[in-house]
Amino acid sequence: MMIRLPQLNLEFEFTDQDRGANLLAFLSRKKIPIPRSCGGDGVCATCRVHLSGDAVPIISNEEKKLKNLHKIQDDPQTPIRIACLVSLPNDSKDSSKMWEIRCRTW
Repeated sequence: MMIRLPQLNLEFEFTDQDRGANLLAFLSRKKIPIPRSCGGDGVCATCRVHLSGDAVPIISNEEKKLKNLHKIQDDPQTPIRIACLVSLPNDSKDSSKMWEIRCRTW
């Protein structure tokens, strides 16, 4: 699976080691700066990103509650997701898929 960051003109392919990791941890390992006041514990919602593409995981109840708590409104074109609560796919058949990520701080 590929992850594209068009604002930074970067693309990354994730490996078997990355499967199932959360998006915030993956981007941190790639040295991509994402704000995170709570350290990635799913409390503050500062690690929010616009996420679109193939096989984007369904939003969890935990993520819905956090978005409601912080009054985060989705963009009609690209849903806002909380990076520390989005897991990369575990399934190897997703290897041809691509996610596009945009962050308000880039």
